[in-house]
Amino acid sequence: MAWFGEPGDEHQVINHWLTLGPKLTVVTRGAEGADAWTADFHIHVPGIDVVVADTVGAGDTVNAGILASLSTAGLLEKSKLVTLSRNQVRHAVELGMRAAAVTVSRPGANPPWDHEL
Repeated sequence: MAWFGEPGDEHQVINHWLTLGPKLTVVTRGAEGADAWTADFHIHVPGIDVVVADTVGAGDTVNAGILASLSTAGLLEKSKLVTLSRNQVRHAVELGMRAAAVTVSRPGANPPWDHEL
């Protein structure tokens, strides 16, 4: 969080951010997975074991997978983001992690196609 210029404990900083408007905050942790917070809960999604060829684009791919999942489920509206359930967030972050696992398994920032997931 210090990189963002936010002093303090990670959980405190994220809880503060959530009071400022974001409905979902995700921290990616590479091979360790990702953590997601809403105002109501926190979940951890473990990383996926993969032989890494190149990490360029991994975080962007996680974000793209999360957004794709939420979009497909019709949840990318302010009124729906406020009411995200644990299962909806878990499903979205899991898709992001699966997509990133494919991306890092090959050279270059080369995200997967749907059929590769």
